[in-house]
Amino acid sequence: KAGRTSIQPRAVGPAAGAPRALAGTRVSRVAGEAGPGEPSAPVDPNDEWADEGEPEAMSLRSTLLTIGGVSLAVVVLLASVIFGLRLISAGGGPDANVKVPPIASLTLAEAIPIVEQLGLRIKVVERVRSESLPVDTILSQSPEATTLVPTDSVIEVRVVAGSGLAVVPDLLGTTEEEATKRLRSANLRLGQVISAWSAEAPSGSIIQQNPRAGLQVANGSSVDLVISLGPEPSPSASSSSPGAADTAVPILRCLPVSEATQVLAAVGLILDPTSSSLNPTEIVDLIAPAAGVLVPSGSSVQIVSTSPFGTPLAGCP
Repeated sequence: KAGRTSIQPRAVGPAAGAPRALAGTRVSRVAGEAGPGEPSAPVDPNDEWADEGEPEAMSLRSTLLTIGGVSLAVVVLLASVIFGLRLISAGGGPDANVKVPPIASLTLAEAIPIVEQLGLRIKVVERVRSESLPVDTILSQSPEATTLVPTDSVIEVRVVAGSGLAVVPDLLGTTEEEATKRLRSANLRLGQVISAWSAEAPSGSIIQQNPRAGLQVANGSSVDLVISLGPEPSPSASSSSPGAADTAVPILRCLPVSEATQVLAAVGLILDPTSSSLNPTEIVDLIAPAAGVLVPSGSSVQIVSTSPFGTPLAGCP
């Protein structure tokens, strides 16, 4: 009709020249979301490219953080347990250090519980006469107080000797004449004297005494001595002098079996195999051959009887 304008419908979509998405290309806009002025598009349930990224990434990050935190806590816990076990072990082991307590001026009865509570021990190395201090009063100690030492260490002490008792003097290295004088001064007397070969000690010097120096014994007790004959002659020199290579059996009574074995070895003798099974801490009583008997070098000595450690043995300190 005249005066009427015809309006052609506008084509929309690919036919209008709009660019077509390439196959396999993901559109940046999230499915189901519309842009400004656009209608909302339904989400295609079959679209494998549907965006699930941000919630999934946050969930993965939270999971990783949780796993990392738990792992760190486990590592810290294990480290704490190991450190605690080592600390406990170090505190009770033999290598833990403790401070030596001050025990000088205390008596042995007072000092021993204190020392043992710290894992230490006391050893009396000398007894000294005193007219003013009570018996067993500690005069000095080594190591000194506050010194750091490993547990199970020994504190050596000098203590006061009791009344009516004598302290055995140190006679090693002296002559028989000098030893006799020292024994008289200590209200003691000379006991059995025997001789033995010694590669170190000069002839005439004392190489062994029994009881040992520093022990407290009754007044008038006897002290036995072993005097060196000097180095043992060579076989060629002894051939012209029968019996020159013989060795006197040393005094072993009152000694622990372990110490008796060492004394025998020092004079060229050995412990009889029948005695080798004895407890090293037992105290020697009778031996065969008896002390002082001359036997060929290398001979064996049998321990006939012993006394358990700590059991009083007549004549022994």
